[in-house]
Amino acid sequence: MATGRVGGWTYARSGVDRSEVARALAALVGAARYRASASHGVRVEAPGHYAGMLRIGRETIALTTDTVGTKVLLAEQLGRWEEVGEDVVAVNVNDLASVGARSAGLVDVILCRHPDPVTFAAIGRGLARGLKAADCSLLGGETAVVPSIVRGTDLGGTAVGFFPGRRRPITGERTRPGDVLVGLRSHGFHANGLTLVRRLLARGRIDLGRPRPGGRGPLGREILRPTR
Repeated sequence: MATGRVGGWTYARSGVDRSEVARALAALVGAARYRASASHGVRVEAPGHYAGMLRIGRETIALTTDTVGTKVLLAEQLGRWEEVGEDVVAVNVNDLASVGARSAGLVDVILCRHPDPVTFAAIGRGLARGLKAADCSLLGGETAVVPSIVRGTDLGGTAVGFFPGRRRPITGERTRPGDVLVGLRSHGFHANGLTLVRRLLARGRIDLGRPRPGGRGPLGREILRPTR
C-alpha cells in the first residue's frame, strides 16, 4: 500500500482556511445584529458554543444546525450512505449535548443533483439508527434538487433540544481553576476534517479497499464509521 509523502499538509492547504472562515463569519454576524423583542424569547448569551439557546418564559430551548461536510464525498466514492445518514443526527445531537440539552426533534436537509431512491433509502436507514440512539424524532425536512449548484449530494440537519427539570445550561461560566477535565477517546474522525483526510489519502495513493494494519476492515469503511 503506497503512502507517498504527506508531510507539511494543513487544513488550510487542503482548501479550508479557518482564518478566512472566521473573518467571513465575523462579517455575517456583524451585519445580522437584530434582536427580537423579549416577548419572542430572550437569548442566552453563550458565545463560542455549538448550540444557541433561547429562554421562553420559564423554559430554555437549544438549537443547532450542522452538516456532514465533505464526508459525503467518501460516501459517494464507496457507495455507502447509511453511515452519513446517522452522522446527520449525531453531529447535531452532540452539539446540543455540549450545552447540556437533551435532543427533542430534528429536521434534515438534502441538496442533490438527482434524487436517487436507493441512496435516499440508505440515508433514511442511517437517520433511523441515529434517531433511535438519540431518542429524537424526525419532524420534517427539505429536499432540494439543484443540479446547477451541487454535483452530488449534500446532507445536513437542524436539531432542537430542551433542559429537563429546568436544568441549567452548560455555558462554562461556573468553571473554576482546579476543576477536573475528562477526555473521551474518539473512535474515529466522525465528520470532522474530512477535506484534509481525503487530500492526504489521494496524495498518498492509499487504497481504501485494503485494511490497515490492525484494522477491522477496509480503510474506507473505518474512516466512514458514523459519529458517536
